[in-house]
Amino acid sequence: MRWSGVVSVALLAAVMEYPYAHNWITEVTFVNGLGKNAKPGKPRDSPAPNDNQADVKFVNLIDTPDLNKPACKNKHVGKQSHEGEYPAFKAAPGEWLYIKWRDNGHIVKDPFDPNLRDKKGRSNGTIYLYGRSYEKQQDDEVTLKTLRDGKWDKGALLAETPYDDGVCGEPGDTLTYVKRCEAGGGGDCKVAVRIPEKEKGEWYTIIYAWNYSLKEGTDAKLTQWYTSCVDIKLEDKPQANSATTEPPKPKAIPLPSLAEHEAHEAVVKKWLENPSQPKPWQDRLKCQGGKKVKRDLTYPMSIARSAKFRF
Repeated sequence: MRWSGVVSVALLAAVMEYPYAHNWITEVTFVNGLGKNAKPGKPRDSPAPNDNQADVKFVNLIDTPDLNKPACKNKHVGKQSHEGEYPAFKAAPGEWLYIKWRDNGHIVKDPFDPNLRDKKGRSNGTIYLYGRSYEKQQDDEVTLKTLRDGKWDKGALLAETPYDDGVCGEPGDTLTYVKRCEAGGGGDCKVAVRIPEKEKGEWYTIIYAWNYSLKEGTDAKLTQWYTSCVDIKLEDKPQANSATTEPPKPKAIPLPSLAEHEAHEAVVKKWLENPSQPKPWQDRLKCQGGKKVKRDLTYPMSIARSAKFRF
C-alpha cells in the first residue's frame, strides 16, 4: 500500500494544512527565550502576516550549477529592513541563538512518498548557516559559490545540520507528526548557533542555505538551493541570563515504519467515511494538549501550489 493513491490524496486534501515547497528562516530566538526582545527575529524585509509576497521578497532559489548568485536576495541591511511589525533581533557576540525553519511537509508528509526520497531513501537535504559582520563585505559580493568554495574569508560557517532535526513537525494528521507530537516534539525545526565573540560592528548577518539538490525523488533537480538572510543588531554586552554553552541536541524521534504507516492510513480512510466524528488519533497529540491547533500562516507563499506539495 505504499503511497496509495485514493487514501493518500484524500488524506492530504482533507486533513493537512501545509504550504508548498521552498523554505526559509522562520524566526530567531535565544536558546533560552526572547530575552529583552519583544518578538523573535525575522528574515530581512519580512512581510506582514497577511502579505502573500514572502517568496518574492526574501527567498532565493538558486538552481544554476555555478551557484553564482547572491546569497541574500535583498541588499538592504539596517533599520529600513526591520521596521514595523518585525524589528531587528538584538544579541551580543558570544550569545547562543536558535535559527528555526518550518518543515513545510518535507518531513511529516508520507515517508514512503517517492517524490520525497532519493536513491538512498528518505532525505530532506542539509542546512548550512553562515555568519559575518555586515561592515566587512557588501551583499552583492557574497554568492553561494563563494560560500561553498570555502573562499569567504570575511565570514564563517556557523552550523551544518540535517534539514530534519529529529523532533520537528508541521501540525497535521500524518503519522509522522502524530508520533512526534505524542513524544513531545512538533513545531519548527531548529539548530543552535553562536555569534563569534570577536565580532564587532552594528549588524551581524546570518545566511541560511538549504541544499535540496537531487533530493526531490522522481523530479529531483541537479541544483536546488534556497537561501534567506536575517540581520542581528549587535549589542555591546550579553544578557545576564544568556546561555554560555551549546544546548544539547534532542534525541531523534524515529519516522514510522511501513507497517505503522499503513495501519494509520487505514484508520484515516475509515475516519474519512464519517469525518464529523472525532479523529481517533486526537488524544495522541500531547504537544497540543489533545487539541487540534491551526497552523500559523505567517508567510503564505505567492507562487501557485505545486501538486506534490499541496498539503
